[in-house]
Amino acid sequence: MNNIIIPVIGVDQLEFVEEVKKLKNIKIIIGITEEISKNLKKTTKKNVIVKVFTNGAKKEEIINSLRDQIDEGRVLICRKAITKEEINEFFKVNSDIAVCDVKRNKFQAFFFNLWQEFMSILFGFKLFEGDVSVVMFNENLFKVISNIENLSYASRVNKWKGVSVKSINTQSPPIKKEYDKLKSNLMLYGWISLFLAIIASTIVYFIFVKATFLTGLLFASAILIAQVGMLIAIAIFNLNIKVGQRIFKKAKAA
Repeated sequence: MNNIIIPVIGVDQLEFVEEVKKLKNIKIIIGITEEISKNLKKTTKKNVIVKVFTNGAKKEEIINSLRDQIDEGRVLICRKAITKEEINEFFKVNSDIAVCDVKRNKFQAFFFNLWQEFMSILFGFKLFEGDVSVVMFNENLFKVISNIENLSYASRVNKWKGVSVKSINTQSPPIKKEYDKLKSNLMLYGWISLFLAIIASTIVYFIFVKATFLTGLLFASAILIAQVGMLIAIAIFNLNIKVGQRIFKKAKAA
């Protein structure tokens, strides 16, 4: 059985939902916020399941909550609207995982691959080379994803080993990723400010005070620690922009 998970938090997604509901031989699992659910057309189709969650629930929280509804088979997570033809393309691929294709020129590809290596060293995983607005898992991975507590995160970063990944062309643009913008900005600019403040303090200190080996060592250590912290903050900020924050809880049922 093929499964489609659709988290709905805006009225702009309802047209896509209604189109998907027409599909046959697919289990359609819709998670929708309470306020938006008032605009959703009711259906008696047995292959369509609608779960209503409290207002303010995020897409990633809804995805985590809908994991228990999937049947054994392929699982397609649609964070954005795609056409019926594109849905069929996702379900037809032979790879273990499929994501949306992202076009990069040689310059962009070089820096993306460089960043991939940095992410692998720092966090122990890489990003998918495509866009994760839509992700398909083959039936071979069903036992794994059906037991993953954070399905949202598993479908956004490539922590998978020994799997094949294919990219599918889609017409619609990538969705904006969900994360705490205030917290992310404070962390990034806080570490940058700290790093610059230590550099400035070091310069001022050595201009007006005679340096010793101990003070030099202390300032060098402070600069190194601040620099490492700043690099980690930049990496986390970039990760938030590309895939969203790491941890999402489950959405609360209305």
